[in-house]
Amino acid sequence: MLSQKSNTARPRIGIVTSALPPKHDGIGDYSAGLASVFSSWADVSLHTVRGFSPEPVVGVKIVQSFDISPRKAVADLEKAIEQQPVDCLILQYNPFCFGSKGFNPFLASVFRRIKLKSPQMQLIVMVHERFMPANSPRNVIMWAYQNQQFEAITAVADLTLFSTGPWQEVYRDKYPRRKSGHMPVGSNLPFVLADREAVRGELKIPAEAIVLGTFGGNHPSRLWNLLAAAGRKLKSEGRDVRILCIGSAGPAIREAMPDLPLIDLGMLGVEAVSRNLQAVDIYCSPFFDGVSTRRGSFFAGLQHGLATVTTRGYNTDGDLINQSLSAFIAAGPGSESEFVVAVMHLVNDPDARAKIAGQAKVCFDEHYSPQVLAGRWRQLIQN
Repeated sequence: MLSQKSNTARPRIGIVTSALPPKHDGIGDYSAGLASVFSSWADVSLHTVRGFSPEPVVGVKIVQSFDISPRKAVADLEKAIEQQPVDCLILQYNPFCFGSKGFNPFLASVFRRIKLKSPQMQLIVMVHERFMPANSPRNVIMWAYQNQQFEAITAVADLTLFSTGPWQEVYRDKYPRRKSGHMPVGSNLPFVLADREAVRGELKIPAEAIVLGTFGGNHPSRLWNLLAAAGRKLKSEGRDVRILCIGSAGPAIREAMPDLPLIDLGMLGVEAVSRNLQAVDIYCSPFFDGVSTRRGSFFAGLQHGLATVTTRGYNTDGDLINQSLSAFIAAGPGSESEFVVAVMHLVNDPDARAKIAGQAKVCFDEHYSPQVLAGRWRQLIQN
């Protein structure tokens, strides 16, 4: 909660992120978008690392105030905040953003000192990633120190927000007296209205072809085998199928399905991403841990009104489960056949495809649009 003085004037908000555009980084894009929305009602500063030239954000001050190589250079942030005080400081947290292998022993102490020096300042930690799962001998070691780091950082926060609902539920049960909440990330893309047939023409996609689309990076959580299985099923039935890939996952997708036609557009600017997504018939967004509200690439499909097939799993939020089947279809993460059946259903039933695509857009606009999420942020900061 902001001080009474701040409530009668424009609040001063600082956002700490290790990346900003033009770097290709989802959290950096998210931070820039959040700052831009906040700037209509607050004085916003973005604190980021040195050594690159960030793109300007209208109405927002960008301060390259710290570094993470060496790790101890993150301590420079403390002096910058002391020189430019804020009423609310938001840390965009992913352990891998602040040190090699997700480890920075100086990070928690920096925010502890900042909070001690400015006890009236609201410190919010926005958790995009907690720690590596302890699912292998190597990951057990990473989990141990990343978990300790996560615990230390959230211990000093006035409010800890989680991009995934199940994470917040675990944290709330463990620390019922600490203030925590759930904050979806939404989409980092603008929506640029485009002529679908014109875009398909530019990509040399025949009118009768079925385009299975995907967007994002080659994260280990992405289940390309499910996308490949759906494409092969279409091909086996004599359908002209094309895989449209936008982002850095092209080489991995090509390796997973060398027998399928791939249109690999690679990394594009956000407006070009939006435009080319509109060539897609079925948007495929499968994750081994299930879709969740931290998956901006999934929300891009809903935002663009695409008939989307994803997966449900242990990280899938309750709200999303309730919205599945009306706004998208969520198959079991280990069920290749279920995923393929869902894709084929949407391919073979144009009316069902149009209906679910329309509901996808409504779902995004009503629950996950930048305006809706910005309103949730403002309420948390000012109340």
